[in-house]
Amino acid sequence: MHEIKKKINGKIYRFTNLGNNNKYDRAVIAAGENATDEQILAYYDKLGGNIQDQWNCQIKNGEFWQKEEEKLIKKRERDRLISLFVDTTSHPVVASLILIAIVALALYLFEIDLTKYM
Repeated sequence: MHEIKKKINGKIYRFTNLGNNNKYDRAVIAAGENATDEQILAYYDKLGGNIQDQWNCQIKNGEFWQKEEEKLIKKRERDRLISLFVDTTSHPVVASLILIAIVALALYLFEIDLTKYM
């Protein structure tokens, strides 16, 4: 049997790619080009792959995928907020108001009185 071993967080996990519809290969593709071993294992887990620890005890399905899914949800939310911020601040009127507010704050903090220049 073609056994694969990965060390994640100091623990060794074992799984296979043969006799299970090439779940490991599919997990590698699904996880992406720059995926870590932990991400690949999570996608393998999502596909229902059999994962064993270093003592040959089977790991309950879903544990790795659940952690990865939580990370993906947080990343999507962060990306959505960044996109919303960029979309909002890229509007010329909003950008101008932000700039005015920053200048006003700087003038206030450094106690600069512009009335003497009038």
